[in-house]
Amino acid sequence: MQVLLRGPKNAREAVKHFGPAPGVPHSHTKPYVRSKGRKFERARGRRNSKGFRA
Repeated sequence: MQVLLRGPKNAREAVKHFGPAPGVPHSHTKPYVRSKGRKFERARGRRNSKGFRA
C-alpha cells in the first residue's frame, strides 16, 4: 500500500495575499504589486531605515 502525501496548502504564494488589507495596522498581508522595486509599496513601515517597521 502506498500513501501519497500532499504538501501544505498554506504554503501557496496566493495564501500570503489573503487576510486583512495590506494597509491596515498589524496586517502582514502581502500586497499585489506589479514590481518589487524600492518605489513600489516599500517605504515607511516596510523598511528598517524609514522610521518604523510594521
